[in-house]
Amino acid sequence: MLNRKNKQASIQMKKYHDVNALESEYSQSADYFYLDTMPNNEILILAEDKFFKIFNVSPIIITITSIREGRFIEANDSFYSSIGYSHEEVIGRTSLDIGFWVYPFEREQIIGKLHKKEAVRDQEIHFCVKSGEQRLGLFSAAKVDIEGEPCILGILTDITERRKMENEYTRLDRLKLAGEMAVSIGHEIRNPITAVRGFLQIFESKYSEDKEILHLMIEEIDKANAIITEFLTLSKNRLVLRKPVNLSTLLTGILPFLQASARMQHKKVILEAEQVPDMLLDDKEVYQLILNLVLNGLESMTEGGVVTIKSMLEDENVVISVQDQGSGIAPEVMEKLGIPFFSTKDQRPGLGLAICYGIADRYKAKIDIDSGANGTVVSVRFGNPSVDLT
Repeated sequence: MLNRKNKQASIQMKKYHDVNALESEYSQSADYFYLDTMPNNEILILAEDKFFKIFNVSPIIITITSIREGRFIEANDSFYSSIGYSHEEVIGRTSLDIGFWVYPFEREQIIGKLHKKEAVRDQEIHFCVKSGEQRLGLFSAAKVDIEGEPCILGILTDITERRKMENEYTRLDRLKLAGEMAVSIGHEIRNPITAVRGFLQIFESKYSEDKEILHLMIEEIDKANAIITEFLTLSKNRLVLRKPVNLSTLLTGILPFLQASARMQHKKVILEAEQVPDMLLDDKEVYQLILNLVLNGLESMTEGGVVTIKSMLEDENVVISVQDQGSGIAPEVMEKLGIPFFSTKDQRPGLGLAICYGIADRYKAKIDIDSGANGTVVSVRFGNPSVDLT
């Protein structure tokens, strides 16, 4: 503590024209005098009160947990508002009790680093909120002792939305590149393939002893041609014929075909169509989008599964959703969805969902994917349909 008399003497030696300096010194002198006259326990209480206010109002998620079992000792308001739990539901319980860690081994990695006195800075973790939603965060930690017990002071930054935006930019860049490639080389590949197919048909009728082999070659060329056709749909420069289309009516019209495809796999497709306004769309493109989403949903399920298609109006946006009862999409796969030629199926070229994103992009629609252990919901949100359709 500074001596009050010495402090006042120091102030008197200041140049009097420096008013700001004098005010600052007097203010500090008053603070020191105030602290000098306070009992130690009151100073400690004041310091604790300041720390608690800063800790609690911080916009960053901060927690204090025991190292041994992960028991919550303290957490700030940002933690409760972000995770969804109340103070009573958290304090005294462990992070495993409330299901905070999606992958508990990530906590063990952090503890291992702290024991080795290694820095834990912005380590990527997967955590779960009260609703069950999985989120992505950057976790920093330091080892502290609270009343003799080793604890972790943790700071968490939720980067879920930032990562989604980064993935969306990456996907759009790749989709744009694929579209440019489709325009550049699609027709150049298709023309010679068409010529080869024509000659094979001639040979098929001419060399009957090799007819089976030639027929197989034609089938393979047709498969390649189908992939090129899909590839060309990624192009933004393709001709789009827009006209007034009602999505609920369109869904009702194609439902029998979708149900027939499902029955062949011993599965079901049901439709829940609400009344929605017309929109200016290319019905063939929207049909392709819906077909791809439904086929993906059917392939994700075992026999007896149900795909539910819905059309509705939400916040003045027309929405189509396709919900399946599959096992969900792994996080590492989710990050790559929509990338051309990425597929988890051996016999598929990986263009289906990329085409869906391309079609949605042409209409400024947004595709949202929500996946969990009980299945996946893919929602396509079209813009405000309140346009002049006359």
